[in-house]
Amino acid sequence: MDRLNSEVKKEINSLDFTTKEHSKRCAEIADKVASYLGYDEKDRSFLVNAAAIHDVGKRFIPEEILNKDGPLTENKRVIINKHTVYGYIFCIKNEVLREYADVARHHHERLNGTGYPDKLTAEQIPEKIRIISAIDVYEAVTSPHRPYRDSVSHKEAVEILKSNVERCELEQKVTDVVIKVNGIELERKERIEKILSVGQYNDKFKIGKDPNVNEEYKRQANLILKKGEWKGISSDIEVSANLLKMNYSKHQIIMALKQNSPEIPGYEKGLQLNYANAVLKEASRNISLSKGLDLRR
Repeated sequence: MDRLNSEVKKEINSLDFTTKEHSKRCAEIADKVASYLGYDEKDRSFLVNAAAIHDVGKRFIPEEILNKDGPLTENKRVIINKHTVYGYIFCIKNEVLREYADVARHHHERLNGTGYPDKLTAEQIPEKIRIISAIDVYEAVTSPHRPYRDSVSHKEAVEILKSNVERCELEQKVTDVVIKVNGIELERKERIEKILSVGQYNDKFKIGKDPNVNEEYKRQANLILKKGEWKGISSDIEVSANLLKMNYSKHQIIMALKQNSPEIPGYEKGLQLNYANAVLKEASRNISLSKGLDLRR
């Protein structure tokens, strides 16, 4: 497993910036999908690594074509589409990544047979590749890292995915889950941002009287909420949900979270308690949501 993780990480880091960020984000979404579906560790690991490695063939495509600003000519589009075959060949020749070869080759196939490179139809496309395909589309249209296209909002991305379903390109139940987990994450971030907002703490903890302290609060809050740090909060929620399932009391979990939650200078006690309560609420909500759609049938 360590060798596999090391190989996946190495290959992601060898990609151009846009593809690397896309691959990382796809893996993050895949992890949430796997958790939502109740995958065991083996299936979760496969889905996450598959999402991370699916575009590995793009390392063999010239970057000036990959990230060209503006529309592509037909010839250049043909070259980019070859990344699926290149990725397949690369994985087949790599003993550690061999099990992901089909994902690299088929993540652009579509249920109605209009995809590439092999024009597979629904019954020929394995379930986990259908999941990767939906994740791939969602992340691609919402990504802020595409030099040739502006990103869209979650709401707009939902409409794009639904139109793909209507054209029988993506599977309905797979798409529903991808929309659901990204919607949950967006709502969660908005709620945590509200809890950590300066305005709320101005009323409750009387901050804002000292402009220097207030600026420090904003700086620290931004550090907690920026994309690179978000995993810490998600991890707290996941751990709290597991503790609830193991019958730990809410009081025990809150005490543990207070001891380990982010510290904002001058407001440690108040912030930690509110942070702990917010995380616990999200953990309880996740347990309820875990009874939702099930793709394993």
